[in-house]
Amino acid sequence: MRRTIIDIETVTPEWKGEGFPPVPFHEVVSIGLLDTDTVGKMTKLAATTDVVAFLKWMTSTDVAFCTFNGRGFDLPVLEHHAMRNGIRMPHWFLIGAKSWEDPRNRYNTRHHLDLREFWTNSGAVRGGYSLDVLAKSINLPGKLEVDGSSVAKLLKEEGEDVVSAYCLCDCLDTYFLYLRTLTVCGQCSVELEQEARASCVGMVKDATARWGWPLRDWLKEFCRLGNAYETEG
Repeated sequence: MRRTIIDIETVTPEWKGEGFPPVPFHEVVSIGLLDTDTVGKMTKLAATTDVVAFLKWMTSTDVAFCTFNGRGFDLPVLEHHAMRNGIRMPHWFLIGAKSWEDPRNRYNTRHHLDLREFWTNSGAVRGGYSLDVLAKSINLPGKLEVDGSSVAKLLKEEGEDVVSAYCLCDCLDTYFLYLRTLTVCGQCSVELEQEARASCVGMVKDATARWGWPLRDWLKEFCRLGNAYETEG
């Protein structure tokens, strides 16, 4: 099935407390999007800063998401943005719907496959299951120079495009973790997964030209790890 892999980056300028800020304090500064076709091949890699347009799209289509910890962070932040701004999302907030029809239901993987939920048995496994750890465990770059705590500084010093490039690096790691998940579940062949790794170079290079250096560094590490070979141009 087609899925859209998403990741968001946020800043919390109003948060004055200690520890990780609660969901209502997060302001979305970038949304990364990676589309796949029915067999799992990547067809689009892009980012947007228009949160309202994204939310309207999200409720106007029969979307199937894939995230890493999206149920715990990304989607609650987006949902709170809709609540705070009075954005109508009747096809997403289905009060009274049957559990298997509700896109927000924790166990409805048809509408939203959260890979953290999947690999921790819906939270039964505690600790150590970050995207960085799982990505590196299957020979992916994971986090490099930037992580979520760097976003505010990156936004101030280098702007929205570079933040979006970092966001797309997380989308790419999530995508290849998604493919490995499909492979383990018998829904994707080993050959397709290997082909996807080898064929992503051109699309990532195009995205690098548009968004910025974090994607360049991700691709360099991706190739250094033997996933693909980077050509000139």
